Amino acid sequence: MGSRYAGTAGPVVPSGLVPLSATPGDYGYWPRNQDRVWTVGANFYTTPHVVSKSITSGSTQQRFQPLRLRIGLNF
Repeated sequence: MGSRYAGTAGPVVPSGLVPLSATPGDYGYWPRNQDRVWTVGANFYTTPHVVSKSITSGSTQQRFQPLRLRIGLNF
């Protein structure tokens, strides 16, 4: 190991809108390390092996996602 490590300034993060996929018109902002994501959910066990779930999430870039409902199996 050397006595000093210069390192790099890190990757270049593009500013402004960037293409998110190959779909025309699908643009968004590049994620930053200051971005935060939150998720809230609830489980309801209808039987010992069947669970109903409701989930919503959001981030600093996207304010809110609609409530998603799921049914799952617990085994």
